[in-house]
Amino acid sequence: MPPLDSINENAYRTKSTSPFQSLAVVESEIRESLIAKRVEDSQYSSYFFARIWRDITRD
Repeated sequence: MPPLDSINENAYRTKSTSPFQSLAVVESEIRESLIAKRVEDSQYSSYFFARIWRDITRD
């Protein structure tokens, strides 16, 4: 089995990237994912509150 360091290097970087560049890519992907999740959550919340408001004001 190859040493752990070489496994990590092979898994997380190519010859053209440094570990820090790879980390920046991962951080960017996480950030984008969290932003998308927040947008999705806020859209759901807006829909939910609009529906409640519509139910309250319908009478």
